[in-house]
Formats: sequence, C-alpha cells, structure tokens
Amino acid sequence: SSGIIIEFGYTLFPNPATDIIYIQIENKNTPISIEIFNSNGQKIIAQEFEYNTDLISAVCQPIEIKNLVQGMYFMKVTCNENITQKKFIVY
Repeated sequence: SSGIIIEFGYTLFPNPATDIIYIQIENKNTPISIEIFNSNGQKIIAQEFEYNTDLISAVCQPIEIKNLVQGMYFMKVTCNENITQKKFIVY
C-alpha cells in the first residue's frame, strides 16, 4: 500500500448541530460505514448504510445525535477502502 488515501465526497451539515446531523454522500460507492467518536476517542455511534445507487446521485442520511453532550466529535466514514474523518460540534 502506498499510504495514499483517495478522498471521496461527503458533506456534514448542519455544523454545529443539536439533534440531527446529516451526511450527504456525493459518490455512489456502497456500503458506507459511519463511526462517531467523542473527543476522548471513544466510539459512541456506529452505523452502516447501503444504497441502490443507480437511482440516486447524492444520498442524504440523517444521524440522530440528540443524546450527545455538547462538545466536539469526529465522524469517520469508510467507503470501500477509503477512510475520511471530519469533526463536528454538538451544542
């Protein structure tokens, strides 16, 4: 492995968020695994999604976060071999 990560397109919104954060996935690879970690690195949410991507160009997936305390979190998204991480804030 060359260690090069090919980033695939996704957007988190709203950020900061309160009850729900949406992940909009721009490309059409499946399945997609989402993990959310708190600032201490503890995994607190893990979800997997699969899409029939012939029918849709971009997918918007809601993730409920209303039980999370205020603070900074990291979302790790894995799609095929691609892994990306973004941070978001819950207020």
